[in-house]
Amino acid sequence: GALGMFTDVTKRRRAEAALRESMAILNTVNQATPTLIYVKDRQGRLLLANPATLRAIGKTEAEIIGKTEMDFLS
Repeated sequence: GALGMFTDVTKRRRAEAALRESMAILNTVNQATPTLIYVKDRQGRLLLANPATLRAIGKTEAEIIGKTEMDFLS
């Protein structure tokens, strides 16, 4: 005998598509805005910095991600 299972993933795929669209919009705003946007973890390490933030501090993403302000400003 054989056993089969069918799962409808339509709702999940729609939700994933909506999430991708939202993330694309957010990324576009983050990249284009002149507003400084950055995200830190609880230890104060930078997780994300948009281009405006990088220009303002004169550093590259590679120089600051995973570091605290004390690490890269001193």
